[in-house]
Amino acid sequence: MSLLSQMNDIIDASVLTDNERRLWRMTLDSAPPARHSARSAVRHILRSALIAPLAPEIALFCAICAEEEAVTAVFHALRRK
Repeated sequence: MSLLSQMNDIIDASVLTDNERRLWRMTLDSAPPARHSARSAVRHILRSALIAPLAPEIALFCAICAEEEAVTAVFHALRRK
């Protein structure tokens, strides 16, 4: 099973809202630099939520990394337009 299909399974089973799931699907259709950053942001935030009960400091670091990747994705998308 590929990483992308694993992430899709996690996202489908997670507590994301319908709008958040729709945004995830839209990232898969975006151009490569923005798509990679957006996927990385989602991966970081899912990892953050997963490890928060065990290691809150590391979860915070993952959330900060997710924010930075999300900003990078937005800038790539804006630059492309």
